[in-house]
Amino acid sequence: MDKLRKEFFDHLNYMVEMRGKAKTEYSCIEEFVLKHGREYEISPLIFPRNRGKKKECFKNATLLSFKRGWTYVEGYAFGIAMPMLHGWCVNEDGIVVDPTWDNGKMYFGVEFSMSYVEAVILQKKTYGVLDNWEMGFPLLTAKHPYPMKGVLVNQMG
Repeated sequence: MDKLRKEFFDHLNYMVEMRGKAKTEYSCIEEFVLKHGREYEISPLIFPRNRGKKKECFKNATLLSFKRGWTYVEGYAFGIAMPMLHGWCVNEDGIVVDPTWDNGKMYFGVEFSMSYVEAVILQKKTYGVLDNWEMGFPLLTAKHPYPMKGVLVNQMG
């Protein structure tokens, strides 16, 4: 697991370095996730039997979070070859529940309030909050149409 963790964080830090410092609050999604995210515990129960459609992780995680009252998380997960932008849930015990993948090995992400997730989805008419080009990447630019208080479950600092 130590080798996997090193590869994971090397990849995210490399992406931040490659993009350089932009004239925005964060140069890229990876930088935002590294600053505000955390690593999540996984268990054998991580992958439910009835998974949603592949390549619809943000939708699958959003719907399951609303249905079960779990926390919605976006960030990077290590599946087969490299860390990928991904969405998942965290249950009441703080354990990852991935309604899309059946092979995740490591999860590092940011918890978002469901009120924020819902507001963004209604505005941009698609799922996902981090890769939000439709609204001009408001989390990265700090030019946000919503008050930032209450956006993250663990407040931005």
